[in-house]
Amino acid sequence: MNGLAGNSGMVTILGFPVHAYPILVAAGILCGGLVAALLARGTGQEPAHVWRALVPVCLWSIAGGRLWFVLFPPLSYLNNSITAPWMLSHFFDLNVGAVALWAGGLGLFGALPFGTFALVRYASHHRLPVALWLDIAAVALPLAQAIARIGNGINLDLYGAPTTLQWGMLVSD
Repeated sequence: MNGLAGNSGMVTILGFPVHAYPILVAAGILCGGLVAALLARGTGQEPAHVWRALVPVCLWSIAGGRLWFVLFPPLSYLNNSITAPWMLSHFFDLNVGAVALWAGGLGLFGALPFGTFALVRYASHHRLPVALWLDIAAVALPLAQAIARIGNGINLDLYGAPTTLQWGMLVSD
């Protein structure tokens, strides 16, 4: 049965449970890539470079995002005595160690510089105008981030302080 699996933020695809967040991240990457390819074509660049650069940019972004999360864990981790030194000393702990990406934890502040590094390196290597490709990324990235961010809402994470405002989000224990 395909579709939402209750309120768990899971969908089933071909009988396998899949979290909605990675689906939305992939959708964000795809939509951002499509916009970047259109912008590249509009500026006289080869759109194929978008798809070729996307793999190293995404991999470096994930590495930087995870590094940021490990070095600067959120308060919820710190309250459970999971600190940066603990994660590093339990590097291969498959539940919450530094490698446990599937348990959650990417920091945008780490993903941005690492992804930018990968894009600059790709553009330089292929003798592309670096500033133009950074401009293209500056337009495509917020779209990708906005789509992926919907997954945070589904996961009920990255919410703010309690509120009584009408547009507040209901988050239960």
